[in-house]
Amino acid sequence: MKNPSKIFNLMRTENLAIASFAGLAVLVAAIGGAVIFYGDQAKAAISKVSSGGEGSAALVKVAVKTADPSADIFRLRAAPMQGWTEVSLTTGEGQDQLIYVANDGGQMIVGNVIDVAAKKSLTFEAVNKARVELVAKAPADARITFKAPDERRVLYAFTDTDCDACKVMHDAIGTLNSAGVTVHYLPFPRGDLGGKGFGELSTALCSKEPTKTFTAAIAGDIEVTPECAQKVLDGYRLGTRLAVEGVPTLVLDDGRQLPGFPDAAKVLAEMGLAVPASVTGS
Repeated sequence: MKNPSKIFNLMRTENLAIASFAGLAVLVAAIGGAVIFYGDQAKAAISKVSSGGEGSAALVKVAVKTADPSADIFRLRAAPMQGWTEVSLTTGEGQDQLIYVANDGGQMIVGNVIDVAAKKSLTFEAVNKARVELVAKAPADARITFKAPDERRVLYAFTDTDCDACKVMHDAIGTLNSAGVTVHYLPFPRGDLGGKGFGELSTALCSKEPTKTFTAAIAGDIEVTPECAQKVLDGYRLGTRLAVEGVPTLVLDDGRQLPGFPDAAKVLAEMGLAVPASVTGS
């Protein structure tokens, strides 16, 4: 059997397989993935649970834990294919992942399930939904919010104060707000967790006026008082769960995750909005 800690990283294959589950045509692993059939060790563990009269949820959990003992399962729900369960978990490396496990625990799909008729990834839909639900649960005092006067959409952004691209994004906050986009900054310090950005983010989160303090920090005009270190650590762990690797990383309110900040016009276009005339001067 493959290294358990890497079992959920099987995302590359040249083999495509089309299958029909209860009338739903799906394409398995269209963008890379694997269907895993367990060896004798896993079969024995699953058989033991099955003989004890456990339900499908228990069989699914045993299958996942056999594949990766370090995996932390936090949600089970019915998959789009009859006889399968959609499993949301956090890997031993701290990243969230969605996989599919047969209800009898016998097979696992690590990859994308695509609805052929609708021409869309059912996996991406589920992941996007889970992603936006996760960031939306971040406590209000653990994020820095620049609220739009007339809110139409919401944007989450993992950011740092010690980051040129983050400064470019912050310069566009007025444009985003004017277009009706409320921006929630989530702390994600680059590099050393005890470094410059970490202290400045902590100071902003502890401030009585977080938005003003963050703006001062990103301009390099702040006295650091890192009293809210835990909030920064929580933001960093949240970003790690979502596989954030750099800042800014954007999470749109439909769950899509975008690296970087090209410019306000392009981000607004992704959200179905445009730069308002009051900003363009036209």
